[in-house]
Amino acid sequence: MATGWLQLQSAVAMKHFYRFSIFVCGLSCVGFASASSLLKNGGFETNTRNTGFLYWWGDVADDWRPVSSPDMWDDTGVAGNVPGYDSVSMVGAHAHSGNRFAGMASKQSINFYEGLVGNLNQVLTVGESYTLSLWLYADTDYSFTPGFAPIRVSWANTEIGWLAQNTVRNEWQYRELVFTATQEMAVPNGQITMQAFGTGNVYLGLDDVGLAKTQPVPEPMTCAALGLGLLPFVRRRWRAGQSGK
Repeated sequence: MATGWLQLQSAVAMKHFYRFSIFVCGLSCVGFASASSLLKNGGFETNTRNTGFLYWWGDVADDWRPVSSPDMWDDTGVAGNVPGYDSVSMVGAHAHSGNRFAGMASKQSINFYEGLVGNLNQVLTVGESYTLSLWLYADTDYSFTPGFAPIRVSWANTEIGWLAQNTVRNEWQYRELVFTATQEMAVPNGQITMQAFGTGNVYLGLDDVGLAKTQPVPEPMTCAALGLGLLPFVRRRWRAGQSGK
């Protein structure tokens, strides 16, 4: 009877061990993936140049420069256009986080393509891998010929790559692009450009734009080794519990 009870307690201890190992591995994965953004004001929350929605046309947030006339959107109406109130564009939209987000149009019929140029707060390292990420929104009511639009990403006049267009409307979708920094990018006060190029007439929302060094994803064996390293600790805790009974 005692043997069976000990076996049961051992099984319970191992169950807790596995749960704890998975939890720690999860934390380690988060540690690998997290990094601060190298882009200034990527959430578009700071806009000291705008005093109200009446001045929204062509305005952009601090530390961003416009390509043509992108727009500033503000759920509160304090520092930008109000979604669903001042324009048919972005009807019902809200910022992915915070209160503000940027908007850009792509009108193939007249070769009109809006975009944004973001300022970096750090010099990129030649040969290092970086990940540009953002949340993308496509509206429904902008035009009689609505479409979707991928975003061309470039440094100066050099194309880096493309962010895939949305697959549905009225929903924020995550997009990212991984690239390797070149000698051209290793300069102070660097800038990266995002410009919408779509078919038909398209209007997009952008929010939470980030740029960071690409973080390595831990191998499964790394988590397994971490779990094995914790095994002696779990055994000691279990034995200490048994001796106290």
